[in-house]
Parts: sequence; C-alpha cells; structure tokens
Amino acid sequence: MDIQLLFVIALAVHGICHAYLGLVTFLDLRGTSVRSSILDSMGLDIGLVRALSLIWVIPFIAFIASAWGVWTGAVWWDTVAWGGTVISVTYFILYWNSFPSIIPILGINMGNVVALAGLLGFINIA
Repeated sequence: MDIQLLFVIALAVHGICHAYLGLVTFLDLRGTSVRSSILDSMGLDIGLVRALSLIWVIPFIAFIASAWGVWTGAVWWDTVAWGGTVISVTYFILYWNSFPSIIPILGINMGNVVALAGLLGFINIA
C-alpha cells in the first residue's frame, strides 16, 4: 500500500473519530461530559460550553475534505488540513477533562500527529 493512500486513510479516520467523540461528548454518553475546566474557569454558562463543544464538526469536515483533496490532487488540501489540525488540538485542550480515561492521549491525537507529519513534509505524500 502506498504512503499517499495510508495518509488519506489516516486523515479520514481522524475526521470520523472527531464525529464519534464529538457526538458522544456532546450527548454525554459513555462517561464523557461537555464540561471544560478552562471554559468553566471563565465563568461561562454550561449552555454556552455545550454549544462550543460543537466545534468538533469543523475538524470532522476539514479532515474528510483534506483526505479527499490529497486523494484527488487538489492544491488546497494542506490549507484545510492546517485549519482542521489547529481546531482539533484546540478542541482537545479545551475539553481535556471531557474524554473518558479509557482513551489514550497519544491515540486520540494520532490523527493530528499524522496530519502534522504530512503538512510539515516528514511524510512525502506526492
């Protein structure tokens, strides 16, 4: 299997994981919560914190679009992937205490690691 296909799969899977974890967190399922110690410390209402947790939709779309862009050779894929990666890391930091302890830290960010490796040229996907 070539490296480009593996990269596309990694981006797409990371996007799908955002959809899954975001939805599970938003709906308070499987031991998750929309609580954010950072946002709570700012005194934000739980309704606003819950609404802000919907930012998971953006990296979901960005990583799926980036995977498609890499696969089709679109020139814009890296811009979209950068945006998705920045928002993904921000989401992870803001909602750090929302994820259940069974999710390994490296595992949840593996998609960001792979995306950054491709964006920084450590993975040659051309």
